Amino acid sequence: MKESAYSRGNKAFTLIELMVVVAIIAILVTMTMPVINRAVQNARIARVQTEVSTLESAFRAYYNAYNIWPDGMGDVSSGTEVNDSVVRVLTGEDRERNRRGIAFMEFPEGSLMGGSFVDAWEQPYLFVLDHNYDNEIEVSGIPEGGTLRRRVAVWSPGPPDDDQQGAITSW
Repeated sequence: MKESAYSRGNKAFTLIELMVVVAIIAILVTMTMPVINRAVQNARIARVQTEVSTLESAFRAYYNAYNIWPDGMGDVSSGTEVNDSVVRVLTGEDRERNRRGIAFMEFPEGSLMGGSFVDAWEQPYLFVLDHNYDNEIEVSGIPEGGTLRRRVAVWSPGPPDDDQQGAITSW
């Protein structure tokens, strides 16, 4: 007499058991995705905050080295993009504006897109410098702006889809 597959103690999973396991995994993934997405967003914000501070420090170091701001840069209240020209000055490649070739900042690999230094959301960083040396600058176009009692301001527009965060600023 032959034994059936069930009487031999078959240890294989049934289709129902596999579907239950897949459903449990799907529920766990659905529950953890918002937490993972928020952690990724927080990491991007932290990176941008660091880069904004580093840019401000680089501009201040340039000023301390030459006792003047780079000509023709950062004099528009709505912000000047940190473009290739600015990068060349801050890295010491532009010997006309940075006579001694001092590297005030190193830019991360892959952070230059379309000729601009971009943030984590691929938007260019912006800056304003105090070209009239009155220790006041005007920053417009962002809610955190206005007249600031400082010599340099650097900011990122922030996450494009996050109304809560707004611009990430150096002030």
